[in-house]
Amino acid sequence: MRQQLTALSGRLPKDSTVKSLSVSIDSIQKRITHIEEALYQTKAKSGQDILNYPIRLNDKLSALYDAANSGYMAPSKQVKDVYEVLSGKIDEQLAKFKAIKDVEIKKLNAGLKQFDIPVVYVK
Repeated sequence: MRQQLTALSGRLPKDSTVKSLSVSIDSIQKRITHIEEALYQTKAKSGQDILNYPIRLNDKLSALYDAANSGYMAPSKQVKDVYEVLSGKIDEQLAKFKAIKDVEIKKLNAGLKQFDIPVVYVK
């Protein structure tokens, strides 16, 4: 979706008639980036980068899985409590992304149709 939005931004006419579409595209891209950065550490490129950049929700959930998977007993209450917190935060980010796909992209596509510009397709 991000690649399509970037390509679309480059295809838009440079006049002021589609300025609102450009603003909408920029807003969607910033919100998608914010969601991605809440879920994943996008700046870490090597193993030592985790020292410089904080871990994100996916790494926390992975570490929690490792803790729950260790030993020969059921996960502890603390593990379950942390899972509830992490899964709630992850679900919140996924709901934001779904809202962008279901609402914002549809609005953008409707605006694009007004100007006879090809739409963005989401898989």
